[in-house]
Amino acid sequence: MSIHTLSQSPTPVLDPVSISVEQIMTDSGVSLKVTGDIDMETSTAFAAALLDALDAADAVALDLSAVTFMDSTGLHAMALAMTTKRDGQSLAVSDASPQVERLLDCTGLTDTFSLARPRGEDRS
Repeated sequence: MSIHTLSQSPTPVLDPVSISVEQIMTDSGVSLKVTGDIDMETSTAFAAALLDALDAADAVALDLSAVTFMDSTGLHAMALAMTTKRDGQSLAVSDASPQVERLLDCTGLTDTFSLARPRGEDRS
């Protein structure tokens, strides 16, 4: 009788994913420049930044051009912010990475967040 032992290599430890949200006051309101991944680990910080920006200004522009990944938790944070904004406030995506743009396109939310592509630009 032979006994085979399966050995497993140790589970790799992943570096924690981080997010950076820079709030920039502009003449027209607040711009949020978001960098990194927006996922289950970072969406709470993203949602808090969105709500803080809505507390600070009537117009909030999201620059998501440096977001490398966003899942449904990021969309949920954006939807939460959209539903909590006051009358007369605006929340729009001023720029988006191809990954975020695709997610907004696939979910039909491009118009909801007023994502406008520069004339003649097609990222598909």
